[in-house]
Amino acid sequence: MPKSNPDDYRVVALDAATGTTGYAVYDNKKLTSYGTYSTDATLEATARINDLKIWLDECMFTWKPDAVCVENIQLEKNVKMFQTLANLQGVLLDYLKIKLDMN
Repeated sequence: MPKSNPDDYRVVALDAATGTTGYAVYDNKKLTSYGTYSTDATLEATARINDLKIWLDECMFTWKPDAVCVENIQLEKNVKMFQTLANLQGVLLDYLKIKLDMN
């Protein structure tokens, strides 16, 4: 979904998870799109993280956001899940830092 007006300020918000990730797109503080993206639950966590990164790269090309917000991870009782979410967040934040600095 390209910007309808090139002067719009676009923000993308992500609630990232290795199973289903939620997203919302705002133009000038107005919600213009939202949805979810799900990865194949039968894949290993690293493969799902990579799949999500590829999806995000396609979205960044299409949406052309000015900023991206990623929800922080919460402390989980399940240490393995917390580690997986921390790995996902690290990969996404690193990717976004590189991608947004290029623009």
